[in-house]
Amino acid sequence: FGYLTTEQIFWVCGGCSIVGGFCTYLFTADLSRVSLAEHDAQLELFLAGRLDRYQGKLNHRDHLSNFELWTGRHGKYDPGWVHKLVRDERKKTAHPDTSSAAIESNVT
Repeated sequence: FGYLTTEQIFWVCGGCSIVGGFCTYLFTADLSRVSLAEHDAQLELFLAGRLDRYQGKLNHRDHLSNFELWTGRHGKYDPGWVHKLVRDERKKTAHPDTSSAAIESNVT
């Protein structure tokens, strides 16, 4: 700012404010009604490299930024996604010999 006049400083600061306002409008999402547990679930799946499995509230149109809405850079939203995720994880971790049918056949 040492090389600018007072009028130039005024216009530079005003221009930066306009650019900042535009970036805020473009990239900020409304997360006021989303719990921290939802953010944690998304973060855990992201860290596990399975972000495509997240289909929770953060993918709902009410919680997306304008950039995500316009470009389609978001996952799909499914209100029952967590139940499906838990069911799929249980299926992956279940051992074939510990299924209820296998236990019943061993008892008789």
